[in-house]
Amino acid sequence: MTAIPCAIVRGGTSKGIFILEEHLPADQRQRDRVLLALMGSPDTRQIDGLGGADPLTSKVAIVSRSHRKGIDVEYESVEVGIAEAQVNHGIMCGNLVAGVGCFAIAEGLVRPKFPLTTINIYCLNNRKVIVAKIPFADATHSMLPTMTGMNTLVSLVFCNPDGAITGTLLPAGEPATLLSLDNGKSISVSIVDAGTLYAFVRADAMGLTGSEDAAALDGNAHFRTTMELLRLKVADCINQHGSNGASVITSRQVKMAVISPPDRQHDGVDIMSRVVNTAKIHKAYAVSAGICLAAAATIQGTLVNEIVRPQNLHYTLRIGHPSGTLPLLTHWSKGVHGTIIHATELQISARIILRGTVYIYPAIATSRSANVSEDEVRNVKRVSTAMSQLRV
Repeated sequence: MTAIPCAIVRGGTSKGIFILEEHLPADQRQRDRVLLALMGSPDTRQIDGLGGADPLTSKVAIVSRSHRKGIDVEYESVEVGIAEAQVNHGIMCGNLVAGVGCFAIAEGLVRPKFPLTTINIYCLNNRKVIVAKIPFADATHSMLPTMTGMNTLVSLVFCNPDGAITGTLLPAGEPATLLSLDNGKSISVSIVDAGTLYAFVRADAMGLTGSEDAAALDGNAHFRTTMELLRLKVADCINQHGSNGASVITSRQVKMAVISPPDRQHDGVDIMSRVVNTAKIHKAYAVSAGICLAAAATIQGTLVNEIVRPQNLHYTLRIGHPSGTLPLLTHWSKGVHGTIIHATELQISARIILRGTVYIYPAIATSRSANVSEDEVRNVKRVSTAMSQLRV
């Protein structure tokens, strides 16, 4: 049995298990098996672990002290599969970043300063810097940040988010790309890499209004299957364009979202959007998706820009999602070679819910497998089979 100190922390609309890097195995495969066991995966209920059986809660944040110049702590967010033994290290969770500073202070990695503690965070997922500003009421008597109600309101600045995964803002080399599906149909997508890699699809192209809730979209088998096929096509498109050099982009690195103009019921919203996870539709909006959506809005010719056309170089985008509205302030400019995204700012609440110890039993950890390549093959076969059934 292995005892691992950890914390349960809510950051924005996500919740994750926060662990110091030193408390995990150095070997990547063994580490992944431990993370699967920790969350109770693969199991749709995750009943034997700390996972919450939802993509927004089946996450781990790995934090460590940094030796990089000008950086205080390093952070890696990990998505742990629920029903499948998958561990995804390639995607930044922008919501959980809000809890990184609070956790680092609680663990003694950073000394709090009154009245505001500024922490420079290096994200290992995309090699970008995030500046967190955390308020403190009394730096001499408390190691926990100021609580506004039940939460700490953390200010986050995501610096130079473009090219986080592929090294370029437009990995397909164009603002909109027409992708052909195996059933003979074609759908236009905008592939943008800012904060993380997203492909945006218009809701009406999928036969939707864009205001559907997560349950309705989860129950739409044709929509889900088409989106998964598109995810594979997007990865192929990026690899064929060769924007990522020698690295190969897998479908697991591609995030998908549907977009639509706001309807009359959503006053004060600039755009409606839904994030489509491989397991479930997100019940809220990912911060990383918001950063990418805001960047896409500034690029002439994208599907997002057709809906939102910001005029100011410092503008706030208000995104309508199933749980409310997400506002983001983006700083951008027009360069010689196209749009430059300088930074995206927002405020997110965070709270340390629990600090304690999780127990990993050897028999459980060794029984979990995290073979990415086999999972990719199974995903391709599953989508192909489903599309064949739809054509029939």
